[in-house]
Amino acid sequence: MAPRMWLKVVVPVTAALLALAACSSHTSTPAPSTDLYVDPATGLDTNPGTKTEPVKTIAEALKDFTPGETIVLDAGTYDEISGETWAYTLPAGVVLQANTSGVVLSSTAGTNGFTANADATIVGVTLTGFHDALTATGGALTLENATFDSNYRGIALSNSAKATLTNTDFTGSGAGADLAAASSLTMTGGTVTGLTNVAFYADGSASLSLNQVQVSNTTSEVVELRQSATAVLTSCSIDNASPQGSGGSSSLVPSDSTTLTLANTNVGDAYGYAILTYGSATVTIQGGNIYGNGYGGINASGPLTIDGTSIASNSNDGVDATGTTTITNAFIDNNAQDGIYYDGSNTLKVRGTELKMNKIGVQLAGAGGSADIGACGDAGNNVLQSTVSGSVGLFADLWTTSIISAEGNTWNPSVQGADGSGAYGPCLPPVGGPQSGSNITIGSGVGVYL
Repeated sequence: MAPRMWLKVVVPVTAALLALAACSSHTSTPAPSTDLYVDPATGLDTNPGTKTEPVKTIAEALKDFTPGETIVLDAGTYDEISGETWAYTLPAGVVLQANTSGVVLSSTAGTNGFTANADATIVGVTLTGFHDALTATGGALTLENATFDSNYRGIALSNSAKATLTNTDFTGSGAGADLAAASSLTMTGGTVTGLTNVAFYADGSASLSLNQVQVSNTTSEVVELRQSATAVLTSCSIDNASPQGSGGSSSLVPSDSTTLTLANTNVGDAYGYAILTYGSATVTIQGGNIYGNGYGGINASGPLTIDGTSIASNSNDGVDATGTTTITNAFIDNNAQDGIYYDGSNTLKVRGTELKMNKIGVQLAGAGGSADIGACGDAGNNVLQSTVSGSVGLFADLWTTSIISAEGNTWNPSVQGADGSGAYGPCLPPVGGPQSGSNITIGSGVGVYL
């Protein structure tokens, strides 16, 4: 009996020890490497692509790539001289990652760089001298800490391709990104400097999102939109784009049925306008500054909404609009000509806005439009004051609509019936034209509720 009992104890213990040994043996096996190394100076394309024996060309690395690997690029210049032929197609899931700074992918012949038809990631490299450095026709493209330098065009997206850029820069000559069809690009952080062609162009139903991007010293449009494309700029800075004297044009140019939205974004010192629209393009601006632009701040032919924005020190008008325009809580000051010039058959509505030190605060020149700068029971709470020589708060000498509503505002004090604080009494009968003065100048047959 005793031996049989002893055997029952030993057998389970032995099995347990064997299981532990097997487990220990399994966990001690090193995991296979998922990196494929490339070095244009010391590599050989006959090497296995390990860290100590890298291949020489990206072409060879892409040929040897299997899903799950990262292609690691050592410092150096990758170009035709080092053996690259370019016009490469990136396989699905590939990651091209710089091992250190100083990884430059260059074309001396101006060829195309890469085409992506599926998801791909590029990190830490500089792409320079290409025609189109990177083309995507589908999938999701991710770029981090990359630089596009002096390419004819940095990125070209089409079909449903999506690109996400983080801390990526566009510099040198050429264009930035071109979006077509239903493609989309989101850029967070990074800079755009010195481009000689359009920085971001979008048509079709493409969508562009720029967040905390800094743009300076470009000589063409920063954003151009066509067809039904959309663009949203958040907390961006666009300074000295198309600088005066450069022969450039306006900074942001939406056309057709496009939509442009700015949030807390500054646009200044353009050769032309900060924003110039064509067709029925819709523009919405919240916060931010529009300043120092050569032709004026905003020229809008379609619907325009402005809230809480400073539009100041532009060389012509602050706002020149013909479409339905709503302006609230803005600061439209020190523009060389009109704070607001409205020449349209739609509606202008202004509330809570400061219009100081402009040559003319609000000029109305439309045919059949409606001007609501304040109403009885809905005070305008605007300030229309200026000490500029010959200035006028409200000028409507060419306005063809008979009645203008401008109640509950603050005007130059003690002028044309305004009291010492610049106010008129509430809900007074209209003042008829012609009138000429520093508060209102209106033509015959026009009346103003003050």
